[in-house]
Amino acid sequence: MIKTVSIEFEYNLPDEYLMQTCELGLVGTYTYTGPDKMYVFVRRDTMLLDPSVGHVPVDNKDPDHAEKEATLKAGLGWHAIYVDAAAQPVIATLIACPKMASELPQKEYKLDGDDTVYYSRPEPIMPDHCYETGEISYNLGTNSWGIFPWKQPHITMEEWDTARTMLINNIVLDIDDEDTSDELKTSLEAFKTALEALPTKFAGWSPWQIPFPQDPRSATDPEPEE
Repeated sequence: MIKTVSIEFEYNLPDEYLMQTCELGLVGTYTYTGPDKMYVFVRRDTMLLDPSVGHVPVDNKDPDHAEKEATLKAGLGWHAIYVDAAAQPVIATLIACPKMASELPQKEYKLDGDDTVYYSRPEPIMPDHCYETGEISYNLGTNSWGIFPWKQPHITMEEWDTARTMLINNIVLDIDDEDTSDELKTSLEAFKTALEALPTKFAGWSPWQIPFPQDPRSATDPEPEE
């Protein structure tokens, strides 16, 4: 019988989502719900946790079967590591407790004097959005997990600005195109102006928080009347 447990635990948070510092000493509270014991897998060549392999829950009435199953699943490429969720709730959560971000309370990001929600994220930051799961290492010699690295940003400001610049250049080409209608040119001029204003409008924001305005060229055409 696989025993399901709910364990509330605390874990360290970065100073802000995807930041690599924890100077503020922030702590989050989360609830793990899943098997009380399981095997997870680390790669033999790197000793890093591999979430893609999943986990093998332990049947408390036949724990030897789970060990054999985990060993077989590990094969030559992985080590099967026994995890007690009560002792390692973060590891258990990262591997066996998926949740949709939309299910959690959200922190909203707005501009002063503007009620528009330009960006939102779960509050507190979910463990899988807090730590880089695939970079967590295991030490077989000490039977212990290493440091939990912060999750890395998926885009830099340089990459964001490169995408913005390319889009602006593309807009200029369409504005200069004689086949572009006057109506669309007017919309593109406004779109270009909005893109150029983004760095000032969202000064101090992180690149993943700054949305591009709606591209008028991607607007859905109205359905023809019957």
